[in-house]
Amino acid sequence: MGGLWTRMRFRSYHLTGREFRRAMEITWFGLRVLRGTDAYVDGEGSLRTSGLVNTSGTRNNFDQGQNLAMWAEAPVTTPSVLVLDPRVRWEPIDAHAALLIVPFGEVEEALRAGVESETGLIESMSSMRYRGQEESKTPGAGSTRSGGCSTG
Repeated sequence: MGGLWTRMRFRSYHLTGREFRRAMEITWFGLRVLRGTDAYVDGEGSLRTSGLVNTSGTRNNFDQGQNLAMWAEAPVTTPSVLVLDPRVRWEPIDAHAALLIVPFGEVEEALRAGVESETGLIESMSSMRYRGQEESKTPGAGSTRSGGCSTG
C-alpha cells in the first residue's frame, strides 16, 4: 500500500479458472485502515475499497486486470487449474521462466512465470496489465514465496 508492506486478511471464493470474489481488510495496530472487495465474475472485473484509500471501478480495463490477477494468484489459490484446464498452455522461455497463456474472453493473455532454480516451483508471476481505467498497460508482478501471494 503506497510502497508500505503490511499484512492483509481476506476471504476468497473461486470458481477455478473462471471467476473469483474476495473481501479484504488491512489493519494497522488493530485498527482497520482499509476494507474492500475485488472480483472477476461473468467476465467483468471490479474493485472497491474504503478507508485510507477510496476507490471504485468496474468494466473495460478492470476486466483484463482482474482476470490476470486471478491467474497470477493461481499457483497459491488453485494450482491444479494450471495443468488441468484445457484452455491453459505453457510455453518455455528458458530454464528459469515460462509463459502461461490463459483465456480472457475471446482472446488470450500471457503471464511470465519465474521458476525457483532449486525447487522448480513458481516463485513469481508478472504481466502487462491495465490498472483501473488507464489507457495503456503497465507491468504487474507478484511473488508466491513463503506460501503467501502478493500481486501488484
